[in-house]
Amino acid sequence: MPNFFAITSKGLAETLALELEELEMKRVNQTGGGVSFEGSWEDAYRANLRLRTATRVILSILDFPAYEPDQIYHNILKHDFTKYVASKATLAVESGVKE
Repeated sequence: MPNFFAITSKGLAETLALELEELEMKRVNQTGGGVSFEGSWEDAYRANLRLRTATRVILSILDFPAYEPDQIYHNILKHDFTKYVASKATLAVESGVKE
């Protein structure tokens, strides 16, 4: 099952986690900025429709450690993004830092 992430405003993660549990999502886990959960694509659609405290529900497609900008670039080049976008399309990459 895919692992989704529901993004919320600061201070609402606990309320969002309760909403996800009420929707019977699996492996609900609060983290910075939101709540991760496991479910089917149908569950993700239902979450998008029913959640009141989430601003978005996203699916992470790539996760890896990188200690320098070049490592981000090279790891992204290894992934086949043509499953998601046309081969001649451009792609924006957003990265985050955890200490």
